[in-house]
Amino acid sequence: MRSLFINGEMTYLLNLENIYPKSIRITWRCGVGGSEDMISPTKSPTLADNFDRTYSVSSEVQIPEDRHKDPGFTVRVTWEHESMERPESRKLSIRDSDYRWRPVVGEIQIPRLVHGVPAVLQCDISGYFPNAIDVKWQRHVGQQFYLDSAPDVISGTTVDNTYSFIYSCTVHLPITPTLEEHQGAEYVCFVFHPTLKDPIKRSTGRLQVIGVRYLIDNARGKSSTLCTLPKSKHLKGTEFHTISDAMAATDDWFEAKPKSFCLQDLQNLESRCKKCVGISGEYVE
Repeated sequence: MRSLFINGEMTYLLNLENIYPKSIRITWRCGVGGSEDMISPTKSPTLADNFDRTYSVSSEVQIPEDRHKDPGFTVRVTWEHESMERPESRKLSIRDSDYRWRPVVGEIQIPRLVHGVPAVLQCDISGYFPNAIDVKWQRHVGQQFYLDSAPDVISGTTVDNTYSFIYSCTVHLPITPTLEEHQGAEYVCFVFHPTLKDPIKRSTGRLQVIGVRYLIDNARGKSSTLCTLPKSKHLKGTEFHTISDAMAATDDWFEAKPKSFCLQDLQNLESRCKKCVGISGEYVE
């Protein structure tokens, strides 16, 4: 049996029932690989009398959190009694199937992605011990894979109702999406932890990036991101090889218009917004 305490140590507890006579030898060892060191119990074994004149015995050790950050770390307990033909033992590892404190990884939270506008992908991880999370992000574009820069990992500590000491964190990946690199691409978050043989994976699915074009303010001769590419017979059906070419063509198209070109549309903006709200966001001509 294993449990966690607020001091960050893990307690290992052995309970044996119906022992008679009461004399019993219990030893604890821990280590990595074939190298094991003997460790002393936290306190002397506890003996309790049973109604049938047998005994129950319990023994425990506490081991610091840092020792558990090596996935090969194990704890072995051995007990010997005169009623047994040979000593018995049990070896415990954080990779055992019944280990309770593996990370729980939420889905990736994806904000609205707009071409050229910085955004953050976010993923919540909780319920793990020890505090040894590692995260890697990959961007998949067709058959190509790109390893993105290390995310900012924000760690926090959670204490549950049983006074156990477990960790949670949120990982962030800042990106500046572009139509060339991110439209239809997929981000995969790989979460590594000593309790896991294989990393846990979460995916964004294929990303949708909104392409924003520039509108020339003829009154001031400046650019702003107020509108998308206009419905223009001049530009309709034109094939652009890069976003820069499309933006340059749009700028040229607007610069050729008189200063009053956008005035009618701006004056109609208020009434169109009201119509949009009235029909729950559907498209309005």
